[in-house]
Formats: sequence, C-alpha cells, structure tokens
Amino acid sequence: MKNLYAAFMLISVGFYAQTHRFIYDYQYKLSAEDTLTKKAYFHLDVNSDKSYFYERKYFIADSLQKANQPFGLEGKMTDLLSRDRKGGKVSTITFKGFDSFLLKDQPSQNWKIHQESKKLGNLKLQKATTTWSGRNWEAWFAAEIPFQEGPHKFSGLPGLIAELSDDGNNFSFKLIRSQLIKETSVVDLWYNNQFIKPVEISYAQYEKMLLQHYKSPLQTLITREIDYKKSPLITEDGTKIDNEQKFRAYETAERYRIRKYNNPLELSLKISYLD
Repeated sequence: MKNLYAAFMLISVGFYAQTHRFIYDYQYKLSAEDTLTKKAYFHLDVNSDKSYFYERKYFIADSLQKANQPFGLEGKMTDLLSRDRKGGKVSTITFKGFDSFLLKDQPSQNWKIHQESKKLGNLKLQKATTTWSGRNWEAWFAAEIPFQEGPHKFSGLPGLIAELSDDGNNFSFKLIRSQLIKETSVVDLWYNNQFIKPVEISYAQYEKMLLQHYKSPLQTLITREIDYKKSPLITEDGTKIDNEQKFRAYETAERYRIRKYNNPLELSLKISYLD
C-alpha cells in the first residue's frame, strides 16, 4: 500500500457503468480495554445500484483469481457488506468456521449536522454526529462528493463520509484515496461466486449460533467419534489437536478469547457470554 495517499478526485454525479472506489484506513481495538489499535485497509465501491464495503485483501484475491493466478487470504475472514442504494437494505456476508452466512437489515442514522469544517487534502469536510447502535459517532463528510455513502453501514449525509470515529476511540475510518474505474467493478469471487453461497439467517439465529460456538468451540469439526491418532482435528487458525488434553485446552482458551475480544463495532449486537 505504498504511495496510497493521494489527492482526492472531484466526482461527477453521472455513472455510465462506472465504479467510484474509495479506500479507507481503518483502525480498531479488538478489546475496549486495549491501548493499541490494529489496522486494515477497506474499500468502498459505489456503483449505480449498489455500494460494496470490504477489506482490501478480498480485492487482491479477486484480482489474482481473475488473472488465473494462485491466491490466499491471511488473517480472520472479515465481513463483506453491500447496500442497495435506492432502498437502503444492507446485506452482510459473515463467516463462522468454514461456513458463510448472509444477514440482512435496513440501518439508518439520525444525523445532526454542525457548522464546523476542516480540510482533508483538497477536500472540504463538514462535521456531523449521531448516536447509533449503542455508540456515539462523529463523522466528517465531503459535500463535493455527492454520494450519501460511508464506511460500514453508515450513510445518509449530503456527501461522502470521509472520516468516522466513535467517542470511545475504539474505531476510526479515514479516507486516504479515491479512484474512478471506467467499467462497473465487483469483487465477484466473494459477491457473485456461485460456489460461495452463504446461508441466509436472521440476527436472532446468528446470536444463537455464536452462543453455541462459545459453549462448544470445536463442535463444528466433530462429525463422528474422535480418533485423534487417525484423524487429528485442524482448527480454523491451523492448530492441530491430536489428543483429549489439547482439545479441552483449546476450548478453554477459545472461550477466554471470545470474552476478551467481545468489542463489536455495532455495540447493540454485543453478546453476553456467560460460563
């Protein structure tokens, strides 16, 4: 991602089968008690009918696949979002273990627009605030980029959201580059691949699934009586479990990790894990 910082393009409202891509620097805390933040790059692709928000690694993998080159993904499988720009419905592809699921909702924010302004590169930004999904948020939008779009599920301001953060310093997004793609672009490997068909479930079913995973983190890997010598278990993170002691130790460690890193961006979706 060298030389990623660049002047931002002024965007015309016409699409003509184009994609407007905005790249954000995303910094976040896995735990609210953490002092250090982690970092990733995310793309917001705005097409005529839909917008797509996803981690940059998916774009790289999709590009390699389209070029018939080998590819892989490092780290946790993060969510991929798409939003119907007309109706506002958001579809979220999320991963659990080796399975994928589809969640749908129709979020909206009640924004308060302030008079404060500042500059980001050659963009003039204006401040807006909202309380949404259990957190207080501050946004800075660029009215000269006429898309009511933003990171994650945020939208509805009279211009693109260029910066966004919560007042607890848990999450922040900052626009660092814009790009105009002359033809409509979609990371097909993840959004349109016929071999990757996420199962649609409700948020209530999703919460139930996460609670079940907490209760028995390795349950999805167990389809029969375990014979560790013949077929050791290989977890999502590559850990090899070849005896009962390792099995119990892994489950205990995983439950601790789930409790410790229980800091979702949408705080209203936080799950209470009880032993």
